[in-house]
Amino acid sequence: MSDLTRRNILSSMTRLSLAATVGGLVPGLALAQAYPSRKPITIVLPTPPGSGTDATLRMLAQEAEGLLKQTVNVENRPGASGHIGLQYVLSQPADGYTLALLTSTAVVAYNYLNKPFDMSKTWAAVGSYAEVPIVLVVNPAVVPSINTLAQLFEYAKSRPSTNYTTAGVGSMAHLSMESLRQIVGVTLQHIPYKGSGQALIDVLGGQVGIYFSDLPTAMPHIRSGKLKAIAVAGAKRDSRMPDVPTVAEQGFPGFEAASFLGLAAPAGTAAGVVAMWSEALRTVIARPAIRDKLIDAGLEPNYQPPEVFAKRVQARFDQTGKIIRERGITP
Repeated sequence: MSDLTRRNILSSMTRLSLAATVGGLVPGLALAQAYPSRKPITIVLPTPPGSGTDATLRMLAQEAEGLLKQTVNVENRPGASGHIGLQYVLSQPADGYTLALLTSTAVVAYNYLNKPFDMSKTWAAVGSYAEVPIVLVVNPAVVPSINTLAQLFEYAKSRPSTNYTTAGVGSMAHLSMESLRQIVGVTLQHIPYKGSGQALIDVLGGQVGIYFSDLPTAMPHIRSGKLKAIAVAGAKRDSRMPDVPTVAEQGFPGFEAASFLGLAAPAGTAAGVVAMWSEALRTVIARPAIRDKLIDAGLEPNYQPPEVFAKRVQARFDQTGKIIRERGITP
């Protein structure tokens, strides 16, 4: 074997070894990408700091650092129901160093702003990591003897002045109730709040008896008996309240309105980079300690791969847009 041939073989073996190291979680990632060695990665959270979503995302970012061998920062860029943060990410290079947290609220905001949303052309989906369950609850001291959706709607039919509350106009809880009441043909007056804090205070205080809420907000008061859970708006029952049926189980097949939490990068991001992040997300969510922390925060761990998550995001935009237009809902 000539020296030239020997050097070529050794050079090829070295490149293969380096590629495997750089690829890390994704075998075959091109060495030329050298990702993510160039600089820290930023995940943009399009909501204010201090929320449960903020805390859990930072936990996931810290876990991802160990897998990707690179610093992963979380940066809050709130405004316009998440639209400002998402637009910032789309203005950045599609190099995998700036990602966005995609939430149901942020996607729905495109409808209110009369802006088109084409997931396949705008974003490179990475995957989802959790659901934010939505639950319909009543204050039993205000709305007594109500245990099912059917009973609630019968109650509302006999009392046209019945009202309900949510954390705000255009929230998934609001759109969910509007969709349900339209199907049933019942009148319910919506009393929106700017956030779940004041809404919860008034529901517990008896000013409003019906509350469509995210589960993390309502759960402590369901456990104490101050609120009674009537229905879960997810695709399946929640493990923390297995006796509470879903909306679909109560006569609305196919109904699903849990809010999703997932990551996406600007369209054009290299497929190997997206695959690396997706695998990191899947690996982190599979860790029992991380799953327990998400559940303790009121979330439902749920990894969905890029193609599944992308279809779900687009479907949510299309679904909520239809409700918003039909009901004439404005923020």
